[in-house]
Amino acid sequence: MTNIILFGNQPLASWVVDTIQKSNALNLIGVVTEDTNRDFSHHKIDLPALYEYASNNNIPILDDSQLILELEQRPIMGLTVRWPKLIKEDVINKFEQGILNFHGGFLPRWRGLNIPTHVIMEGATHSGATLHYLDKHIDTGPILARQNFEVNSQMTAYDIFLKTQSTLQSLFLDNIDKINLGKEAATNQQIFLNNDEVAQSYNSNHAQGNRSFHFSDEPYILERAARAFEFPGYERAYIEIGNQKIYLTPEKSSKIRNNTALIDPFKNNRKKK
Repeated sequence: MTNIILFGNQPLASWVVDTIQKSNALNLIGVVTEDTNRDFSHHKIDLPALYEYASNNNIPILDDSQLILELEQRPIMGLTVRWPKLIKEDVINKFEQGILNFHGGFLPRWRGLNIPTHVIMEGATHSGATLHYLDKHIDTGPILARQNFEVNSQMTAYDIFLKTQSTLQSLFLDNIDKINLGKEAATNQQIFLNNDEVAQSYNSNHAQGNRSFHFSDEPYILERAARAFEFPGYERAYIEIGNQKIYLTPEKSSKIRNNTALIDPFKNNRKKK
């Protein structure tokens, strides 16, 4: 049985913990999480954020010193479930059985941050999700499993996010028995690159992260921008006239807005180049 320490905040992380506890193959040692005080109701998973879930279910919440102590006592595999922080290489190396990451993009094509936005802005017809092991670079480690899905011309970033989340759930359920095999069951990303697949990385400073557009932009660009920046609680794409912002709204999507504070996703410090 593989010992697991999980890093995460979102309800998806709570779902993974709940699934682990029902499994006969994995043993949860504890979790690394933060009390973010964020509303995750738009994630559409009927579980609280991980900090609350762990507190309510007597699951150990580990600080840095407790984490290192656990790693020194026994072989442990890490799971990172949409964890918003970089894990340093020296910590990765302490996980004798590696750290498996839930990545919201189809690797190696979609590495880095804010994949749904870039998928739409580039007019891609597919996105996806990947389970892969961490290494010292960003989203370049061996792939345990991946799955793509079709993206149509009506989907917003929020739609793609929800589809990505459900795809990650399916991947985990389908491959939970492989986790005991560790990295031996994974495929080096270079194999995919050797078969003519393309790698692209996106960071918080990527040019397509700028949500400001112009009346002179092509209509298809403005339409994509409206969908690419549509996500509950986040600022939409806009055209600026003087000091006024004219927001771009997809025809179908006004219903998905909520009342949470606006957050700039491109200020996330998770993966910096």
